[in-house]
Amino acid sequence: MFDNGAAPARGSATPAPTAAAPAPAAASAAAPSRAELSTESVAGWIAALTGLDRAVGDAERVTQLELLERLKSAAAAAQAVVTADFAVSQRAEQRAGRVPADRVGQGIGAQVALAR
Repeated sequence: MFDNGAAPARGSATPAPTAAAPAPAAASAAAPSRAELSTESVAGWIAALTGLDRAVGDAERVTQLELLERLKSAAAAAQAVVTADFAVSQRAEQRAGRVPADRVGQGIGAQVALAR
């Protein structure tokens, strides 16, 4: 999924994508650059994860757990970056809209909470 050049954990191979669970678009090549990762790609990963291969041995299950944990951590980090970018953008938009200085930033946390 996110090939960093390291060998798969515990000697198992990364499973090939199935028709029911397509891999992310750029997974067959090198990891996508930051500019290549779209909202649609992330949505595709969510759909693909619902078809995670369950007909595997325990060694593969351990590898799946390890990779899913890394994915969860990467998603949390990406979520933090998007949240920070959103807050900066919203504050700038509010300032440009001449929102009083003591009110700039209000409502941003509520919007983020609704998205989560």
